[in-house]
Amino acid sequence: MDDSSSITIVKTSLTVPANGTMYSVPIDLTKYVGYFSLQLVLSDSGTLTVAYELSNNETDPLTFSTPVGASDIAVGLTAGTYMYKVTPYTVAKWMRLVFTETVTTDPVVIVSRLAGQ
Repeated sequence: MDDSSSITIVKTSLTVPANGTMYSVPIDLTKYVGYFSLQLVLSDSGTLTVAYELSNNETDPLTFSTPVGASDIAVGLTAGTYMYKVTPYTVAKWMRLVFTETVTTDPVVIVSRLAGQ
């Protein structure tokens, strides 16, 4: 099988505290040709915004930032299952997902699966 047709899944399981922010592990984008989908399974009572940050660092520590012109992946999510197409705004070596609880009263429990090709 040609490597360009293989799909890799990066799973993140975490709880975002009320009014808090959590991050996925850094994802090495050099292994992908740029096609991504993100499945989210959310529970608990919080409200979630999902974004991403990029880095071009070659070694640790990685310094992440939101690309100028980038948009959030999703805003205002509550308990449920969601699927999104993810297209990073620009080319970079590393990406991480940013999960922020925005209502400030309740946490959000997340299981995310980012599929990349």
